[in-house]
Amino acid sequence: MNRKARRYELISLTVCLLFLPIHAQRSTTALTFESASVKPAAPDAPMEGLGFMIALGRAQTPHGLLTMTGALPPLIMFAYGVNDEVEARAMRARLPEWAQHQKYTIVARPPEGSQNMEDIRLMLRNLLEDRFALKAHRENHTGMVNLLSVAKPGVTGPNLKPHETTPGCLKPGSPVQESVPSKPSPVLCGLQINRKEGGIMHVSMIDVTLPEACTLFDGLGGVLGGRGMDRMVDATGLTGHYDMTLDFQIDEANAPQTTSDGGGPTFTGALEKQLGLRLKKGTGQIEDLIVDHIAQTTPD
Repeated sequence: MNRKARRYELISLTVCLLFLPIHAQRSTTALTFESASVKPAAPDAPMEGLGFMIALGRAQTPHGLLTMTGALPPLIMFAYGVNDEVEARAMRARLPEWAQHQKYTIVARPPEGSQNMEDIRLMLRNLLEDRFALKAHRENHTGMVNLLSVAKPGVTGPNLKPHETTPGCLKPGSPVQESVPSKPSPVLCGLQINRKEGGIMHVSMIDVTLPEACTLFDGLGGVLGGRGMDRMVDATGLTGHYDMTLDFQIDEANAPQTTSDGGGPTFTGALEKQLGLRLKKGTGQIEDLIVDHIAQTTPD
């Protein structure tokens, strides 16, 4: 797999992890796998078995034996609800070198019963804490952010529209319904992304608030040219739920110009022309996952 394809795979994983619950409200002490083994994997081993984490909220809760192969960062992201690429990069950078790159194969069996995706998340968290002595906490601090504002007061772009409650959309995590030939497929709420020919990224958001849109855009990380790697914070003053679509050239260089070398608009150019919004630097509150301790496990 080449470097660009690998990067897009990791970005896609981060985006999809946005649909997981961010903070657990229940105790994690009793939620453990019935059995689990953790073994180092080869450096060139492909990421496998993570589909239930990255299906944009449409995955069914996995049952039976789980086999997962990958490096620790995406597993930590899932287990602790790291919900954007900026936070994920900061978390990865603070990990020891081995924890950033060493791959593992985890084979785990959830207990029989009606556990949900949140249970699986907490089981994996407990497994990481047990086998890797992982200790982490969340920390708030003031930092540089990208403030999302309206480019022209009182005016929004053609691709930003108030959400219409009829016919409605299918919420992430809802059961997948069987298709009926005589009826159109249900529209999914939240984020949908498609990579088109020529390096164009098509982003669609249905029934989201502007703060939610900022979080979803953060998940796209480095492909958003001109945004840099600061968090995006809503400062539009727009309330309610919206539908929006955005087409822009994937920008590997994070350049701030409004058109890219590929001929299409960059993220910042599309943001202003298509949504009537713009970004400006400012300060705001940032929450990060801080890994206090992690140790290499003894293979089972």
